[in-house]
This record gives sequence, C-alpha cells and structure tokens, in this order.
Amino acid sequence: MGAVVTTTPAPAVLPLLERADLPFAAQPIWDCIAERGPVAPMIKVLANHPPLLDAYWRLGVVVNDDPGIPSTTMHLLALRTCQLDRSEYGWTQRLKKATADGVDAAKIAGLDDWSDSTAFDNDERLLLAFTDHLAAHAPLSESLRVGLTERFTPDVIVGVAMLVLYYVMNHKYVDVMKIRPVQS
Repeated sequence: MGAVVTTTPAPAVLPLLERADLPFAAQPIWDCIAERGPVAPMIKVLANHPPLLDAYWRLGVVVNDDPGIPSTTMHLLALRTCQLDRSEYGWTQRLKKATADGVDAAKIAGLDDWSDSTAFDNDERLLLAFTDHLAAHAPLSESLRVGLTERFTPDVIVGVAMLVLYYVMNHKYVDVMKIRPVQS
C-alpha cells in the first residue's frame, strides 16, 4: 500500500482583507456588511477593490432582500443554483442562512430531484425550473415562459432571474479566485 498524500488547498488568489486594510472611505460599506453577520471570505477578497465591493453589496442587498418571493423560496433557489454550479462555498454559506430562516429540511434534501418530489408547491416548481434554465444558460421553453408570465409579475420574474444569475456569478468568482468556505 502506498503512502497517503494529503494536500492543503491552495490559498485564495488574493488576500482576504479586514476592515482595517481598507481605505477610510471604504470602511462604512464594510460596517454595513458586518451588521448582517460575519464577513464572508468572498467579501474579504472582493474588498481588494472597494468600489466593486460597494456596487456588489448594493446589488446583493436588492436581489436577496426583495426578489419578490418568500425568503424560504429564495433560499431554495439559491441552494439549487449552488447544486447546479457544484459550489461548495455557496452551499456552505447559503445552507446556514436557509436553516436559520426556517427552510424545510425535506425541501432542502429534495432539491436534487425537485421535479419528482412532492415536497414543493406549484410556484416553487415553476421557479426551480426557471432556476435550472438560467443556471444552465439554456433558453426558456415556451411553456415555461407562459407559466412564469401567467403566475408572476414582471418584477418578480426579473428579481428571480437576477437572484439566480447573481449566485451564478458568485460561484464563478469564488471558483476562479480559489476562495474556500469557512467551516463551522
């Protein structure tokens, strides 16, 4: 039997900054972020470019706080995006928030096979189908487009699309920058 080789994950491409590392003018955005809880490693890397940190944070607040759907559904769509993108970082970060927000554990467990699961209501199923299309960069079928427009207002459809695509962007960024989740 050969020797067991263990490897340490490569460090993030850029340093994980702290508040004190930021220019004075950028520290208030850090404070806004920290008011919501521990500052995530992704944010600490993004802090290397304070204007982008500010813009990213403002977009994130809008897409996460007001996508026009219940917060539990928002968490399910974000978690589904993590699955599709195979984002360990995203899953780890979002699962904590979803659990704290009371998302049904059976629904989280059923995300892999949501289309065959009875755990999801019709709205959730429609939005999960939309999520799958968006994350796969696939065009919408006419039946999905009709279903979405018959059930949801344009602002909800835009909000959900931006939510899912925001997470797709996050997962790509985290992967390229080699950012690791914080283990609790």
